[in-house]
Amino acid sequence: MSCGSYRRPRPHRLPPRSRRRFSAPLSVEAALARAQAWWDSPGVQQIETGGDAVTWFVEAMKRHRLGRKRVLDTMLAATYRSAGIRSIFKLNVADFEVFGEFACLGPLIVASP
Repeated sequence: MSCGSYRRPRPHRLPPRSRRRFSAPLSVEAALARAQAWWDSPGVQQIETGGDAVTWFVEAMKRHRLGRKRVLDTMLAATYRSAGIRSIFKLNVADFEVFGEFACLGPLIVASP
């Protein structure tokens, strides 16, 4: 399987330090409260990382020669994989293309006339 979207996204680039990623970022306390609310929601199925996921994570980091900026995405991929998740919705589907194991759906991008 491979990830794909309607239009290939541009390579990810960090914004200049003079610009913020979010117009009104949450405080650490508010972000943690929001994360806890999602974790405790009855409609959310919690999945945890096990030994097989950690083994796959380390192998994937080595196999694909990924650096420190790819640790979180690779660990998420490992956790999803060990939980049997093979299809995901992701804003930047290119993050998971390297693994070749997920069917990814990205946002529909409609070209303006």
